Formats: sequence, C-alpha cells, structure tokens
Amino acid sequence: MPRSSDEKKIIETRTLAAARRAGVPIPQGETPGEEPDFRFNLGMLGVEISELLKPASSNFGIVPAEAESYHKEIVATAQEQYYAAADAIPVTINLYFANARGERRDKREMARTLAEFIRANTPRSNETLNFSNLELPKGFGSMSIWRELRDWWSGEDGSYSISDIQQALTSSIAPKNRLVPTYRKNLTPGAQVWLLLYSTFAVSRGMEIPFGIEQWRFSFDFDRIFWFTTLGDKFVEIQRNKPDRQNALLTTDDRCSTQAGGAEVKGCAGAPVTPVPQTTDATRSMLAALKVEPHRGLGRRSLRTALRRSMRRGFDGNRYGVARGL
Repeated sequence: MPRSSDEKKIIETRTLAAARRAGVPIPQGETPGEEPDFRFNLGMLGVEISELLKPASSNFGIVPAEAESYHKEIVATAQEQYYAAADAIPVTINLYFANARGERRDKREMARTLAEFIRANTPRSNETLNFSNLELPKGFGSMSIWRELRDWWSGEDGSYSISDIQQALTSSIAPKNRLVPTYRKNLTPGAQVWLLLYSTFAVSRGMEIPFGIEQWRFSFDFDRIFWFTTLGDKFVEIQRNKPDRQNALLTTDDRCSTQAGGAEVKGCAGAPVTPVPQTTDATRSMLAALKVEPHRGLGRRSLRTALRRSMRRGFDGNRYGVARGL
C-alpha cells in the first residue's frame, strides 16, 4: 500500500537525521517542503530524499518491495477468510513464499488456497506443524503453524549482484535528475541541490554499499549525491561522470566560436562536434610548413588531403612524423 504524504515526510525527516548522525555533511535547521524535500540556510541549499530499492533485475523482473507488499496482501486476505468461519481455531503462521521467478499469480486464488490448507492442518495444543514446499500448495515455500492468537506473518528472502546495485543507482538518480531545474527554481538563485538516497536493512528493500563504489561514475546535475544505508549507518558520496576534455579540440562550422586547447576553434554551441588531436608544437610546425593556420581547426580528413597535396609538391612529411601512407 502506498505511503501517505504524512508518513512519507516522517520517514524523510528520520532519514535526514540518521544520515546526519552518520556523517553526511547536512547542516542543522531544515525546513520541510516539497521539490526539494528540505531547505536550509534561507533556501541556499535544498536536499531531496529518495529510497534506493532493490531493482526488478534482482528478482526475475519483479521489484522485491512490490513482491513483499503482494505477499502481505495474500496473507492478510487468507487470515480474514480463515476467521470468517464461526468454528475457526485461533492459530498463527510463519510463512515464506516460493520464488515466483517472474510468474504472476492470482492473489485471491492464493489467499483462498492458503486459508483452506491451514483449516485442514490445524495443530493440536502445544504442537507446531512444519511444512516444506513439497507439502504446500504451489507458490508457497515453507510454513509453520501453531496455536496462538496473533496476526499471521510472512517473510522475504532474496539476493542481489553488483550490476543490480549499479542499475538501482542509475534508475533512482535519473527521474530525480530531471527535476533539478524545478528544485533550483524553488530555491534561492545560486543555491546548491543535493540528493540523499537511502537504503533500509529490510531484506526485500535494502542493499549494502559495495567495496570500490568510490570508483564508479554517474551522470547527474545535482551538486552532490549521497547514499546512506541504515545497515551499519554507512554512507558514500556518489561520484560524477566528468567527460575528459583534455587533449581534444572541438570543430564544427564557422557560425560561432569557443575556446579549446589554448586556440580559438570555430563552432556553434550545442551543435555536434568532432574531437581531433590537440595541436602540439610539432603539429604547429607542420601546419606552418603547409601554410595552414592552427586556428582553422582542420579535421582529420582535411588535414590528410592537405598533406597529400603538399607531399606531391615535395613536402617532407617524415620530418614531422607523418607517414607517406596517408
């Protein structure tokens, strides 16, 4: 069942406080809000909070948190149906579902089957009945039944891989990243916007911070992103994927200009650009001998053509490390 806005804000406030205690550099004095979730220092900092969940890839295409909710609904419905009988004996259960492996099953049918199985296998006083998947109806993994008046319980299991964590981070950052312009608009001009991702220790929801995550890189427009996990109260700052522009020139047409490698390059902002080798001293000498200005930003094809023509006129390309096979 989806959380109400009040429940969501309570969880966000507790998460913010726990992350701060763990060492995430979040200041005191937050003001709750929306888009982003909290504001600080008169709107000079905004922090958005989002839960990092296990992805569907870790559970045969079904998000584990959704599977948990689905299982709880089945158990609650089965319990209601069991006690609908006037002669129902008070019992309780501990239940684990079998791995559905991506198969969608009818919730009402599973609840009915579960209630009927328990009604047919009521334990005696001081007795606990244990059943394996071979003895249970399809879809159920293991179950214990004994006499006690309390709500029925179901647990979850599962696993995840490094690639699952990477996918979860990517899919969690992307939708929030699209809202960065909205966050900035709702804050003081020039304010920073942070994203705080968090994981709980629940089996169906949480994940641990893996070794070596400091080397991972992601593309985003937030000023900073942190991932905090309640399992051990640990956190890590997610690193930004910065394109390597060193040793590259940008070339396009002559509609506008930019700066790269210390020389003016003709091009238009936002237009497709082609990286070419940086103009080194040796290249400048060669271009001077060809009577070509470095700022013209020749592409590889144009430079190759100029070299071929000059070689036919006696230009010594070997002097500049240029093979005659151009």
